[in-house]
Amino acid sequence: MEMKSRLEGLLTEVEEVYVELEGQSDKLFDASELAIKSKQKLEIGRLTGMANGSIFGKNADEREACAREVIGELFTSYGEAQDTERIAKHDFDQAFLKVELSRARLRIFELLVKGLEDNG
Repeated sequence: MEMKSRLEGLLTEVEEVYVELEGQSDKLFDASELAIKSKQKLEIGRLTGMANGSIFGKNADEREACAREVIGELFTSYGEAQDTERIAKHDFDQAFLKVELSRARLRIFELLVKGLEDNG
């Protein structure tokens, strides 16, 4: 009965970590989409500013400095979106490692049971 109980516990663990991985995958997707949209808004802001003359400069460095003054909130939003995406990627990777650990435990259990069956 102990083996059955341990197997049920392992199966529950595997299911829980897969559910967590699924949730982290959704969060990573959402964070990635937000980062993409934030970058698009920044690029549109930059191009609009250059077109209407509010962003100007003799060279790329001067234009960049001017853009950071004129559309600084878009740079900030994009940076925050990148931070959120990095955190979501880390959380996804951690959830994936939990899945791998649970799968390894289950495989070890399978090998243990097979060994016991073969020997007795």
